[in-house]
Formats: sequence, structure tokens, C-alpha cells
Amino acid sequence: MAARMAARVQAPRVWVTPSTRLHTTGRARCVRVCTAASSDLLVVGPGVLGSQVGSKWLQAKPGARVVGQTNTDRSHSALKQLGIEARTKDQATDEQFANVIFCAPPSGSDDYQAEIKAAAQLWSQEGTLLFTSSSAVYTDQQGLLYTEDSPTVAPGNPRVDRLLNAEAAVMDAGGSIVRLAGLYTSQRGAHTYYLKAGSVAVRPDGLLNLIHYEDAASLCVAALASGENSKIWMGCDNHPITKAELMQALYDSQKYGAFPPRHAQFSNARHRAARTRERS
Repeated sequence: MAARMAARVQAPRVWVTPSTRLHTTGRARCVRVCTAASSDLLVVGPGVLGSQVGSKWLQAKPGARVVGQTNTDRSHSALKQLGIEARTKDQATDEQFANVIFCAPPSGSDDYQAEIKAAAQLWSQEGTLLFTSSSAVYTDQQGLLYTEDSPTVAPGNPRVDRLLNAEAAVMDAGGSIVRLAGLYTSQRGAHTYYLKAGSVAVRPDGLLNLIHYEDAASLCVAALASGENSKIWMGCDNHPITKAELMQALYDSQKYGAFPPRHAQFSNARHRAARTRERS
């Protein structure tokens, strides 16, 4: 696995515990060819993931129209170079699209659920409505193999509540959800944080469940093209890796410059202290 990560080069976000594994079933691989009339796609939030989804959709659907809807026009030039029409949210009309994918993160909205509902109104229901959520919604327990049907976190965590409320809005509209594990590229992911921090208060044996942005985009395109709705998909690479293994793969790749002899340091002191307080 370490060699595989070194070749792919990189890692993710950190929300899984030791012995936690994610698993994607064969359902994520189902693809149904859409007709030309149902090939247009609206990408709400065409950032790193959304722009790749739009680009891959154009490759898979020659002649299709893809529109990227953003909060500002900062990325419009880059989107147009990919063949994606660009508009801001303020420029949106009541035009509907056969396929809609919502990739915007919660951090970009004061009322995330309202943004989801607004995007659903732009879906004609001819194709697929898809929301990119996170594997963070699953219960945080050790030793579990998570699938699309695994239980989610109980209400009370504001960050997770926003995602679950958004998921509920999508399902109410008849759409589908793809829950993605830790997204990464060579320059984005937990590894960049670890490299900068040097010392991190997390368990080195804690597992990370990952998926590369490019693979996540391919999964989203397959889910959109399937024509299926009211579905939950899991997006991960099925190869959990510990934080220590991840960083060692980075050091071995020699793609990130020189490192001090001890590299990044992990400590589980805070975890041990919390467990001690729980028992007292």
C-alpha cells in the first residue's frame, strides 16, 4: 500500500479512527448511457472536484453542455479553458438542467441547506441530481467496516449536522448522494498539513480512508450517467492506510524535498489523556 501511495503520491483528510475501514460496493460502477437530450449538466461549486467532473462529463458526452455555477468569477477563465460555461450564482436563471451535481462545500454558504434546495429547483428530473457529501457522516467507532448502508452520526455535531441536513434535502428532492472519503492530490490533503506542522497530536496508527480527486470525479460521472436516483454511493479506494504509513510513503517518494531525520512526529498523548478522564 505504501508503494501504491508513493506512486499515486498523496493523502487526505482525517476523520476515521484506528481499525475503521470504508468499503465501496459494485453499485458505484453501474453506468447507463444517457441520451443526447439528457446530457446537459449543471455543476454547482466547480472547484477542484467539480471542475474535474465537468471536464470528464464533456469527454464522456461529446456535444453536451456543462455549466459551472460559482459564487464569484475568479475561476471563470480556468473553467472556460476546460470547455465549461461559467456563471455566478447571481447570474443564474430559472433554466433547468437534466443533470445537476452540487459540489460546493458548507464553508461557502451561510445557509447550506437552502443552497441545496435552490440547486434542486434547477433540476428537470430527466437525469440525475447528485450531492457530494463526506464519509464524516458515519458513526465514529473502531473496528467497523462501513458501507453505503451504515449508520450515521447522531444529531449534535454542527459540522456533521450540516451535511446530514443537506443530504436530507437532496433525498427529499429525489436525488442521490455520494459520500467521499479523504480527498487528495499531490498538493492537497492531510499530508500537506502534517508536513507543515512537523508534530501532530494524532495517533500514528489511526487509519485514513482516501480517494484521489480524479477517481472521485470519475465516480461522480458514473453516478450521474447511471440515471439512478434516491441512491447513496460510497467513494473510497478500499485501501485504508495509517498516518505513519502515509508519511513514510511521502518520504520514500523523495518528491517533497529534504526532510529532517525524524520527519513528522505523531503523538497520541491527548487521546490517552481523554481515555483516562473517561475512566475516572
